[in-house]
Amino acid sequence: MNGFTDGPWTLDEDGDVVSGGTIVCVVVTTDKGNDDEAPANAKLIAAAPELLDMVRRCELWLGTLPEGRAMQLACQSLILKAEGRS
Repeated sequence: MNGFTDGPWTLDEDGDVVSGGTIVCVVVTTDKGNDDEAPANAKLIAAAPELLDMVRRCELWLGTLPEGRAMQLACQSLILKAEGRS
């Protein structure tokens, strides 16, 4: 996956994002008083490999539709951003 840690990514009991037992990301919050922020961010990060895969699939599918070009370009932009190429 272009140098990324292979998915799926999940959350461990400490709320860290892991893949196959290896920590991918430790999520902390700097927003004092908002205990929901770090777990919500961790869930979003854990879904990242699946989200990127789905955007790639949608990009291919949208290319088959005459009216899908604008959305296909938006998907391509997101893919480039996720891969650090934008």
